[in-house]
Amino acid sequence: MPPSSSGGFTTCLTTSTRRWRASSSRRWGSRSTPCPKSRSATCRPGKRARDGDGVHALLPDPPPGGGRELTIFGPARRTWVLGGGGARGAAQVGVLQALFEAGLEPPVALVGVSVGALNGSCIAAYPSQAGVMMLRELWMSRQALEVFHAHPLGVILSGLRRGQMSALPQDNVRRLVERAQALTGITTFEQMRLPLAIVATDLNAGKPAVFRAGLLTPALLASTAIPGVFPSVRIDGREHMDGGIVDNTPLDIAINDGAKEILAISLMAGGENEQAPVTWPELIARTLQLSLHHQMLSDYERLRERARITVLCPITAPTATWEMKRDHIDSVVESSRVATAAMLAQKGSRFMRHSGIQYLELRG
Repeated sequence: MPPSSSGGFTTCLTTSTRRWRASSSRRWGSRSTPCPKSRSATCRPGKRARDGDGVHALLPDPPPGGGRELTIFGPARRTWVLGGGGARGAAQVGVLQALFEAGLEPPVALVGVSVGALNGSCIAAYPSQAGVMMLRELWMSRQALEVFHAHPLGVILSGLRRGQMSALPQDNVRRLVERAQALTGITTFEQMRLPLAIVATDLNAGKPAVFRAGLLTPALLASTAIPGVFPSVRIDGREHMDGGIVDNTPLDIAINDGAKEILAISLMAGGENEQAPVTWPELIARTLQLSLHHQMLSDYERLRERARITVLCPITAPTATWEMKRDHIDSVVESSRVATAAMLAQKGSRFMRHSGIQYLELRG
């Protein structure tokens, strides 16, 4: 929430807090902002966070069985955008792991869509290696295998043959969301360490719907409701589905929130295929992939003058979108981590000095 000169905002400062903010403003390049005064997010000094724990360095210890209270210290200048891509989301986990291992400065905000919203919920809760380890455990869970075990287009076809609007019950993805929340101990946006925006598609309005407050579960279910695979989600009397329908890598939402530096992880890049698709699902998957990737490229060119945008594009094999087993998931995570680490070792911090797109060829 941006700062306001009207009532309802209060600055929570102690002497030590002022000293920390004076030094952090030089490090992070942003000024402190008042904390919102509300029932759901209180602002009180807590212990100083260790290096690598993220921007919010004055977070109190979590209450028993709960998450952390939200403390906001500045506008969303440095934002990570996590795009959608179904089972390709495993590659996103490996990229995130390499970024934290390299000591890259964490963001002050996150934007996530579809599987990127699911991954982002863990990172916004714990913007550190701890969050990545939770993600790795989540992706190796039985609940993840229930969702990503088969090619989504094959699932859609089977549902169409039975005359169904959705092939899989919402319970499958709900169990995955609940597993993520069990790992983080966080169930609301207000408990996050970092502000998180979850993007879904409002089917009634035909435009993006951005969720920033309240319970996480409805927003995550809506953002991940792939058409034909999972049913739509009714929120406030309106039907919502996968955010990737309207914006699979929502760079403009991050910029409209005030981001000046954006690091996006886009999952729909695809290299040259040695042979053309030979089945209907392969053809639709390839055309959808190309369409979403070129939409991202168009958005990047349109917005690159408004913010410094770096896009990391792990290129996964076509089989990364179906028949996901534990060893396959682990291989995708590890190969994307290795590819990202190699890029960082070669380019160092220079890779974010200017806008650009980095394609990461995954091996194995």
